[in-house]
Amino acid sequence: MRRRKSDRSSGQDAEPRPDGTPAASARPADLNPDDNAGRHFRLLAEHAPVGLYLTDASGRVIYANPKLCADAALTFDELLGGGWLQGLHEDDRRRRAAAWRDTVARGGDWSEEYRYVDADGHVTWVWGTAQPIRDAGGAIVGYAGTDLDITDLKHAEETARADEASLKQAQLLSEVGSWEWDVAAEQALRDSEARYRDLLETLMEGIWALDAQASTTLVNPAMAAMLGYSVEEMDGRPLFDFMDDAAVETARQLFAHRSRGVAEQHEFEFRRKDGTPLFARLATTPLTSADGSFRGTVAAVADITDRKRAEESLREAHERLSMAQPAAGAGVWDWDMTTGMLNWSPEFFRLFGLPADAEASFDTRRSVVHPDDIEAAEARAVGRRSARSVAHPRCQSANGAPSRPPHRRCRSSHGRGSAGGCTVTGSSKPP
Repeated sequence: MRRRKSDRSSGQDAEPRPDGTPAASARPADLNPDDNAGRHFRLLAEHAPVGLYLTDASGRVIYANPKLCADAALTFDELLGGGWLQGLHEDDRRRRAAAWRDTVARGGDWSEEYRYVDADGHVTWVWGTAQPIRDAGGAIVGYAGTDLDITDLKHAEETARADEASLKQAQLLSEVGSWEWDVAAEQALRDSEARYRDLLETLMEGIWALDAQASTTLVNPAMAAMLGYSVEEMDGRPLFDFMDDAAVETARQLFAHRSRGVAEQHEFEFRRKDGTPLFARLATTPLTSADGSFRGTVAAVADITDRKRAEESLREAHERLSMAQPAAGAGVWDWDMTTGMLNWSPEFFRLFGLPADAEASFDTRRSVVHPDDIEAAEARAVGRRSARSVAHPRCQSANGAPSRPPHRRCRSSHGRGSAGGCTVTGSSKPP
């Protein structure tokens, strides 16, 4: 469990919401066909697996759901107003505060990536988006939105970068996050439920609620648009209508997890109305009644189709590079000066007679540079980090034995970092 930055209780069981209702008044058991849509939306907001915000016209938070409080490691009271900024990582706080003020001043949309950090230093990456809420006259009365936890995706991105730094960077996309809304803090329950409805209808991400039989009980316009349907067309239809037959069994297994009370994030391929694939990332959570029985599930859905295509292009490029390097006698290396991470392709190890499990380090690289070129190569590396430069030191096998041809040449470029390739040359003469 994440430890909050203060020891104060979150107050969600006792402190009233800005609309005057108790913080814990919305219970899954309240969800039934006789309730109005606004009450359904309020329940979804309270149980949504993504952080939801509401702000007033000046951009100050007047509502945050439990998920957001957990991600920010702040209590409900601490997060209100501009308090959410105190939950941000210190490296993000000033820049994101300025960007948010600018967004509110312009009356524009908000789309930013940032980090929350708790008292133990645990970091949660989120993708935040926000859109203005306007009254009947077109005046902005607040902002609505969500924060989507993309920590797992960030870790996956770092892993991919480490595995193949010479081909960086696969595009991480997770879209979602946002802020929120309305101006009056002491309105009746009916007005509160109307706000929740406006919030979910404004979100750029999809919200999809199912009953215990996996039939659709509610979707927001963004979810319907992702699949190419209208909200009315999706209402009441089984989850399994929106996928290929081959995916149904997997979907049933995932839904069974929900019936056992498991909340999780996963990726899934749906089928749009026009037959094209929709790759989505879902953050799902079960809904239970007061006696603990399973009543359904709600999911926040992000369209990651573009990211999947980028990953596939990256994979194909990696395969082509892997085949081309041995044929060309070329190895690739990359050094990120901001992180200090050094990466070599497998062919780099083979070219210099290094074992595949050798450490990719500057000491190891120095050991394969021709002795006559070490001093000049290191002088170039130190003296030209901030400007683009090219160096051609001769290299040799790790054991110093002559090779055919006996020398290898490396070309490197210095900018934000260094990247280069090593190829066999046909000349044994020094440069």
